Amino acid sequence: MALDEALLHSVASGDSPPVLRVYSWSSPSVSLGYNQSCERELDLERCRRLGVQAVRRPTGGRSVYHGAELTYSVAGPGTSSQLGATIAETCRLIGGAIRRSLALLTIETTSGRNARKTGRHCSDLTSPCFTSPSRYEITVGGKKLAGSAQKRLGDGRAFLQQGSLLLKNEQARLAELMPGTRREEERNNLAARLGSQVVGLEDLLGRPVGFDEVAEAFQRGFAEYFDCEMINSEPSENEIDLSKKLERERYASREWMVNKSNFTVAEKV
Repeated sequence: MALDEALLHSVASGDSPPVLRVYSWSSPSVSLGYNQSCERELDLERCRRLGVQAVRRPTGGRSVYHGAELTYSVAGPGTSSQLGATIAETCRLIGGAIRRSLALLTIETTSGRNARKTGRHCSDLTSPCFTSPSRYEITVGGKKLAGSAQKRLGDGRAFLQQGSLLLKNEQARLAELMPGTRREEERNNLAARLGSQVVGLEDLLGRPVGFDEVAEAFQRGFAEYFDCEMINSEPSENEIDLSKKLERERYASREWMVNKSNFTVAEKV
């Protein structure tokens, strides 16, 4: 999360061109959206006992369980004919690139704009991300395959979009991590919804799907969709330094998880 935010600020300052980052998780994890209540959504002690890491994202949206997936982030200029100048336009364009990438894996998708709404509205921060498709997100047969969330800097210089593309559907594990204040019936209903309304690539292709295969499809699909050259690179020294600073001061902090209001997220770093 810290590196994604560092890339956002690097693009905003003009030190980096637009960047697509793809990564996986070293251990089972759950991320909360920037505005979600940890007290309402997660039992941090239960997460610890089950070996599940927890973090709060810099982007909005709702909780996501991270396991067998490809996670992506795109950082780009806030006003761009190629990447869009509004949240909706950027979501539409990045969604198109993801659909192109999935077509290379023989997956035909639709966007949330055309999908039947099977869950709560996206503004409802008390249910997980994968319980319903929102506009321009990726669905197959009415089931959600990929979810995303976005942050745009207040001065309009840059945006960060983060998303998860599921290799396997493990989202029902979120029901195990809910606080004890949530009723058992609510937990069971949530697990059932996440089991029936979400799909992973392995379910669709009927075979194991590795991270590298999907990452390669993303690189090619984004290049084709945006008609650009994708150049492999590592984060700069300044980006690494900033990410370490953000990790120390924010993302590794329990206080950031439980009482985000005590932090001021810098628009300029």
